[in-house]
Amino acid sequence: PNVVITGVTANQVTMSWAPGSTESSWDLAYRPANGAWTNVGSSAFAYYSLANLQPNTTYDFLIISNCGNNADTAEVTATTDCAVISAYPYVESFDTYSTDETSAINPCWYRFTDNSTVTPYVVNTHANGGTNSFYWYKNSGNFAYVVLPTFDRNVNQLQLTFDLFRVDTLYPDNLLIGVMTDREDINTFTQLGSFTPNTANEWQSFELLLNQYQGQGQYIAIVAPQ
Repeated sequence: PNVVITGVTANQVTMSWAPGSTESSWDLAYRPANGAWTNVGSSAFAYYSLANLQPNTTYDFLIISNCGNNADTAEVTATTDCAVISAYPYVESFDTYSTDETSAINPCWYRFTDNSTVTPYVVNTHANGGTNSFYWYKNSGNFAYVVLPTFDRNVNQLQLTFDLFRVDTLYPDNLLIGVMTDREDINTFTQLGSFTPNTANEWQSFELLLNQYQGQGQYIAIVAPQ
Protein backbone atom coordinates (compact mmCIF):
# COMPACT_ATOMS: atom_id res chain seq x y z
CA PRO A 1 0.00 0.00 0.00
CA ASN A 2 1.01 3.60 -0.58
CA VAL A 3 0.70 5.31 2.80
CA VAL A 4 0.21 9.04 3.47
CA ILE A 5 0.18 10.74 6.88
CA THR A 6 -2.98 12.88 6.85
CA GLY A 7 -3.06 14.27 10.38
CA VAL A 8 -0.81 14.73 13.40
CA THR A 9 -1.58 16.03 16.90
CA ALA A 10 0.30 15.72 20.17
CA ASN A 11 -1.31 12.34 20.92
CA GLN A 12 -2.62 11.00 17.59
CA VAL A 13 -1.44 10.18 14.08
CA THR A 14 -3.89 9.56 11.22
CA MET A 15 -2.90 7.88 7.97
CA SER A 16 -4.52 6.60 4.82
CA TRP A 17 -3.33 4.46 1.95
CA ALA A 18 -4.13 3.24 -1.52
CA PRO A 19 -4.35 -0.57 -1.86
CA GLY A 20 -1.34 -2.03 -3.59
CA SER A 21 -3.35 -4.85 -5.18
CA THR A 22 -6.68 -6.59 -4.51
CA GLU A 23 -6.38 -6.76 -0.72
CA SER A 24 -9.37 -5.75 1.38
CA SER A 25 -7.80 -5.62 4.85
CA TRP A 26 -4.51 -4.62 6.42
CA ASP A 27 -2.58 -5.40 9.60
CA LEU A 28 -1.03 -2.50 11.47
CA ALA A 29 1.80 -2.08 13.97
CA TYR A 30 3.71 0.87 15.39
CA ARG A 31 6.74 1.59 17.54
CA PRO A 32 8.72 4.51 18.91
CA ALA A 33 11.52 5.01 16.39
CA ASN A 34 13.78 1.92 16.48
CA GLY A 35 11.87 0.50 19.45
CA ALA A 36 9.77 -2.66 19.83
CA TRP A 37 6.75 -3.13 17.56
CA THR A 38 3.24 -3.10 19.01
CA ASN A 39 0.54 -4.84 16.97
CA VAL A 40 -2.63 -2.80 16.55
CA GLY A 41 -4.78 -5.39 14.75
CA SER A 42 -6.49 -5.41 11.38
CA SER A 43 -8.43 -2.76 9.49
CA ALA A 44 -10.94 -3.29 6.71
CA PHE A 45 -10.66 0.39 5.80
CA ALA A 46 -7.79 2.12 4.00
CA TYR A 47 -7.24 4.58 6.83
CA TYR A 48 -6.48 4.47 10.53
CA SER A 49 -5.92 6.78 13.50
CA LEU A 50 -3.61 5.78 16.32
CA ALA A 51 -4.37 7.57 19.60
CA ASN A 52 -2.79 7.70 23.06
CA LEU A 53 0.66 8.44 21.66
CA GLN A 54 3.29 10.48 23.48
CA PRO A 55 3.85 14.13 22.51
CA ASN A 56 6.99 15.14 20.61
CA THR A 57 7.88 11.54 19.83
CA THR A 58 8.90 9.97 16.52
CA TYR A 59 7.04 6.79 15.60
CA ASP A 60 7.38 4.19 12.86
CA PHE A 61 4.13 2.78 11.42
CA LEU A 62 3.91 -0.53 9.55
CA ILE A 63 1.00 -1.47 7.29
CA ILE A 64 0.83 -5.01 5.91
CA SER A 65 -1.71 -5.95 3.26
CA ASN A 66 -3.51 -9.28 3.69
CA CYS A 67 -2.83 -10.88 0.32
CA GLY A 68 -1.79 -14.37 1.32
CA ASN A 69 1.70 -15.18 0.09
CA ASN A 70 1.89 -11.87 -1.79
CA ALA A 71 1.57 -9.59 1.23
CA ASP A 72 2.80 -6.08 0.61
CA THR A 73 4.26 -3.91 3.38
CA ALA A 74 4.77 -0.19 3.81
CA GLU A 75 6.51 1.71 6.59
CA VAL A 76 6.21 5.44 7.33
CA THR A 77 7.49 7.71 10.07
CA ALA A 78 5.82 10.64 11.80
CA THR A 79 6.58 12.81 14.82
CA THR A 80 3.76 13.85 17.13
CA ASP A 81 3.29 17.51 17.96
CA CYS A 82 4.50 18.99 21.20
CA ALA A 83 1.97 19.19 24.01
CA VAL A 84 0.22 22.50 24.54
CA ILE A 85 1.63 24.35 27.53
CA SER A 86 -0.91 24.36 30.37
CA ALA A 87 1.27 24.76 33.51
CA TYR A 88 2.31 28.28 34.51
CA PRO A 89 4.70 29.92 34.82
CA TYR A 90 6.35 28.37 31.79
CA VAL A 91 10.11 28.79 32.25
CA GLU A 92 12.89 28.08 29.75
CA SER A 93 16.49 28.39 31.00
CA PHE A 94 18.13 26.52 28.08
CA ASP A 95 20.24 24.58 30.57
CA THR A 96 19.09 21.10 29.51
CA TYR A 97 20.17 21.26 25.86
CA SER A 98 23.44 20.52 24.12
CA THR A 99 25.49 23.40 22.77
CA ASP A 100 25.62 22.43 19.12
CA GLU A 101 25.02 25.05 16.46
CA THR A 102 22.72 22.98 14.24
CA SER A 103 20.52 21.29 16.82
CA ALA A 104 20.82 23.10 20.14
CA ILE A 105 17.28 24.31 20.68
CA ASN A 106 14.20 23.20 22.55
CA PRO A 107 12.56 20.79 20.05
CA CYS A 108 9.19 22.37 20.79
CA TRP A 109 10.43 25.75 19.60
CA TYR A 110 10.22 26.44 15.88
CA ARG A 111 13.30 28.12 14.35
CA PHE A 112 13.89 29.75 10.98
CA THR A 113 16.71 31.86 9.57
CA ASP A 114 17.84 32.97 6.14
CA ASN A 115 21.33 33.53 7.56
CA SER A 116 24.24 31.35 6.42
CA THR A 117 24.79 30.37 10.06
CA VAL A 118 21.99 28.49 11.80
CA THR A 119 20.96 30.80 14.63
CA PRO A 120 19.80 31.21 17.29
CA TYR A 121 21.13 28.27 19.26
CA VAL A 122 22.15 27.31 22.79
CA VAL A 123 25.67 28.11 24.00
CA ASN A 124 27.45 27.55 27.31
CA THR A 125 28.65 31.15 27.64
CA HIS A 126 27.13 34.29 29.22
CA ALA A 127 24.87 32.19 31.42
CA ASN A 128 22.47 34.04 33.70
CA GLY A 129 22.41 31.97 36.86
CA GLY A 130 22.59 28.61 35.08
CA THR A 131 24.94 27.02 32.57
CA ASN A 132 23.64 28.06 29.14
CA SER A 133 22.16 30.95 27.21
CA PHE A 134 20.38 31.37 23.87
CA TYR A 135 22.71 32.99 21.34
CA TRP A 136 21.55 35.18 18.45
CA TYR A 137 23.75 36.19 15.55
CA LYS A 138 22.94 37.22 12.01
CA ASN A 139 24.48 39.02 9.09
CA SER A 140 23.23 42.41 7.95
CA GLY A 141 20.26 41.99 5.61
CA ASN A 142 19.28 38.61 7.06
CA PHE A 143 16.71 37.72 9.69
CA ALA A 144 16.09 34.91 12.15
CA TYR A 145 13.23 34.03 14.44
CA VAL A 146 11.95 31.43 16.88
CA VAL A 147 8.38 30.59 17.84
CA LEU A 148 7.52 29.43 21.35
CA PRO A 149 5.34 26.39 22.01
CA THR A 150 1.60 26.96 21.88
CA PHE A 151 -0.30 27.68 25.08
CA ASP A 152 -3.77 26.73 26.30
CA ARG A 153 -4.70 30.39 26.80
CA ASN A 154 -5.29 33.18 24.32
CA VAL A 155 -2.12 35.09 23.59
CA ASN A 156 -3.57 38.34 24.97
CA GLN A 157 -3.91 36.69 28.38
CA LEU A 158 -0.16 36.13 28.64
CA GLN A 159 2.92 38.15 29.47
CA LEU A 160 6.63 37.56 28.88
CA THR A 161 9.52 38.29 31.21
CA PHE A 162 13.03 37.73 29.90
CA ASP A 163 16.65 38.75 30.28
CA LEU A 164 18.94 39.98 27.48
CA PHE A 165 22.74 40.21 27.37
CA ARG A 166 24.36 42.44 24.76
CA VAL A 167 27.91 41.41 23.88
CA ASP A 168 28.92 44.64 22.13
CA THR A 169 27.18 47.99 21.67
CA LEU A 170 28.83 48.37 18.26
CA TYR A 171 26.06 46.14 16.92
CA PRO A 172 22.71 47.98 16.94
CA ASP A 173 20.53 44.87 16.48
CA ASN A 174 17.35 44.63 18.50
CA LEU A 175 14.89 41.81 19.11
CA LEU A 176 11.24 42.11 18.19
CA ILE A 177 8.51 40.21 19.99
CA GLY A 178 5.06 39.65 18.59
CA VAL A 179 2.55 37.09 17.36
CA MET A 180 2.24 35.07 14.14
CA THR A 181 -0.81 33.39 12.66
CA ASP A 182 1.39 31.01 10.63
CA ARG A 183 4.69 30.14 12.26
CA GLU A 184 6.23 29.26 8.90
CA ASP A 185 5.46 32.64 7.34
CA ILE A 186 7.30 35.70 8.66
CA ASN A 187 4.81 37.90 6.79
CA THR A 188 2.13 36.98 9.37
CA PHE A 189 4.17 38.51 12.20
CA THR A 190 2.54 41.34 14.20
CA GLN A 191 5.08 43.26 16.26
CA LEU A 192 4.16 44.07 19.86
CA GLY A 193 7.50 45.24 21.22
CA SER A 194 11.13 46.00 20.40
CA PHE A 195 13.94 45.43 22.90
CA THR A 196 17.60 46.45 22.98
CA PRO A 197 19.83 46.40 26.09
CA ASN A 198 21.35 49.86 26.49
CA THR A 199 24.62 48.63 27.95
CA ALA A 200 27.00 45.83 27.03
CA ASN A 201 28.27 42.86 29.03
CA GLU A 202 25.52 42.74 31.61
CA TRP A 203 22.10 41.15 31.84
CA GLN A 204 19.01 43.35 31.69
CA SER A 205 15.45 42.32 32.50
CA PHE A 206 12.43 43.11 30.33
CA GLU A 207 8.68 42.49 30.42
CA LEU A 208 6.02 42.54 27.75
CA LEU A 209 2.26 42.33 28.32
CA LEU A 210 0.50 40.73 25.37
CA ASN A 211 -2.96 42.10 26.19
CA GLN A 212 -2.55 44.67 23.39
CA TYR A 213 -2.83 41.92 20.78
CA GLN A 214 -6.27 41.72 19.14
CA GLY A 215 -5.66 39.17 16.36
CA GLN A 216 -6.23 35.44 16.02
CA GLY A 217 -2.60 34.26 16.12
CA GLN A 218 -1.43 31.77 18.72
CA TYR A 219 2.30 31.75 17.96
CA ILE A 220 4.48 34.01 20.10
CA ALA A 221 7.60 34.85 18.10
CA ILE A 222 10.97 36.45 18.81
CA VAL A 223 12.51 37.99 15.71
CA ALA A 224 15.97 39.35 14.91
CA PRO A 225 14.95 41.62 12.01
CA GLN A 226 16.85 42.52 8.86
